[in-house]
Amino acid sequence: MRIRTEMNILGIKQKDMVKRLGENQSAVAKWLSENDDIRNDIPISVLSKIAYILNVDVAYLIGSQDEKRIDPSNGVTFIPVVNIAAGAGAEGLLPEYITEERVPIWTKFLNGINPKNLSIFQVVGDSMEPTIRPEDWVIVDMVNSRSVEMVDSIYLISKDGSIQIKRLHFRGSKGVDIISDNKEYPTENTILNNIELHILGKLYKHVRSLGSLAEK
Repeated sequence: MRIRTEMNILGIKQKDMVKRLGENQSAVAKWLSENDDIRNDIPISVLSKIAYILNVDVAYLIGSQDEKRIDPSNGVTFIPVVNIAAGAGAEGLLPEYITEERVPIWTKFLNGINPKNLSIFQVVGDSMEPTIRPEDWVIVDMVNSRSVEMVDSIYLISKDGSIQIKRLHFRGSKGVDIISDNKEYPTENTILNNIELHILGKLYKHVRSLGSLAEK
């Protein structure tokens, strides 16, 4: 396990990691266990902190790259992870800030888009299946104050105060259809259903694993 290896190299004990992470002793013990039956998956927010403490990239810890740290000048940029999941049929709260966690992405994924406009969210809920599955990661081109052409596509939205990933169909004076790709969920309309809709960003890409973004 690379985390344990790097901890040993730096002389960091498990109790030290518990203190520096500010997490529960039991949780850290399960995350770092070398026993497959005991070990739990490490949340990306915690994994990012561990990578920072060990001075390595997240992609190195999860085994998707062999270099401990990627040279940013070597065709790599780093995209921030937002500290909240984006609901696809589940409620979420509008984030007030972006975490300091950043995921390395090879520039081949960007196709000329400005990485400063991108943020990463993890998806919960199944309303966008089969297009986007629960626990997928979505890279969103955030609108902020920029002028973005609103065309029919998948967007990150705030719907009545909750963060969601939905397909939007713009109907002019007839409002906006909010569509779930999972046909078990009904289509809603901003006018007919009296919905307060704010578009936060447009889907750029979605992936199953953050590690795949750092693969050449």
